[in-house]
Amino acid sequence: MARKYQPGLLNGQKWRQTHQATIDAILGPNVRTVRSQGSQFYNRDNWTGRAFLGALCEWGRLNGDYAPQQHDVENWVYVANRPTVYQGGKGITIASTPDDLPRWLADALTGGGYHESWHTKWSRTKPLHINEVWPHIPRMWGMIPYDPSTGASGWAPLMGALMMWSNIIEDIRIERLGCQEYPGVQDKMEALQDLILQQEADFRSEAKGMKVGNDFLSVVVGAFRDLGLGYQTTRQKTRLLEYRDREPDAFAFVQQGPLKPLLDRAINMAADDDMGCIWLAMEVLAEIFKASKLPPPPPKPPPAEGQKDNQPAPPPPQENQNADYDPDEADDPGSAPPPRALTYKVGQRAKLQSGPHKGQVVEIVRAGVPDPVTGEQPLEFALVEED
Repeated sequence: MARKYQPGLLNGQKWRQTHQATIDAILGPNVRTVRSQGSQFYNRDNWTGRAFLGALCEWGRLNGDYAPQQHDVENWVYVANRPTVYQGGKGITIASTPDDLPRWLADALTGGGYHESWHTKWSRTKPLHINEVWPHIPRMWGMIPYDPSTGASGWAPLMGALMMWSNIIEDIRIERLGCQEYPGVQDKMEALQDLILQQEADFRSEAKGMKVGNDFLSVVVGAFRDLGLGYQTTRQKTRLLEYRDREPDAFAFVQQGPLKPLLDRAINMAADDDMGCIWLAMEVLAEIFKASKLPPPPPKPPPAEGQKDNQPAPPPPQENQNADYDPDEADDPGSAPPPRALTYKVGQRAKLQSGPHKGQVVEIVRAGVPDPVTGEQPLEFALVEED
């Protein structure tokens, strides 16, 4: 007996079968497989820009008050370019498609598919080259000063925040590019944004009376994202008013204050600027640091590629804040540093186990980022003169 669906609901089983066509419409056939499951949208790939950002922060953690030199950044490039997701592991996930499917949710799921396809189309996966990244590092490195309380570069504890902000900026870039190149998708992208806004509203409602984080920063993140995406639905307009009423100073900080020129740059970022989100994220955090005089607390560790990665902090528990990157951190070179138990930091000492100086104590004077595949760590050390 054929199943009967309620009026206004679609056959989710049939709609689920259209997701591959959504991806193929952007990328062409046989480029990425798609599945529909869970509560997130994400895209598994080798995101070399994110991996570079992870290597940058890990190097800062290991090297204290040192400023990186070009050969250090070459190590970051090498780490970022090491593939950890091979062809069979690459793919796009669209959130679960219920059998009884409301039309608005069907549109949102399709919008999520477009969003993930645009990451594959425009986000950085090709190998990095030292000549394109090194010129930025001397200018950026001192924007967040060394933190003597942690013994690490000021960037080191901000990896989660940097991942989140680079995701926000990249989402603004790819969705604006996507809506320009594929004008028929606007309603699907608006439905996706409304879905995210509703999830956030549900989370805030459930969290009433609980301490859920820094509301000033939450409004800064949300306002930057939503003004950047530029959708004009009723729910979006209402949310922007809520931001303004909840934290007027935070909203003004984005709409007309220090973040306004950076927001304008995010909105106008070009299709070939696939590392722009990295540098702009560092500038955004530097402005927040400058305004607060304290490093902003990093958000919860980045989730993965795919969902709408730029959720304002704090994220709903079912959402993945860096959802445009694979939730399986073991397969995402940029989502987490190598296991810390296997790494040495500047200033640590060790006894050599082999070589001409076997048995002598050395002190680490320069620590590289461990290889994401082999775990080998480039080190420079000096013999310790023992009394």
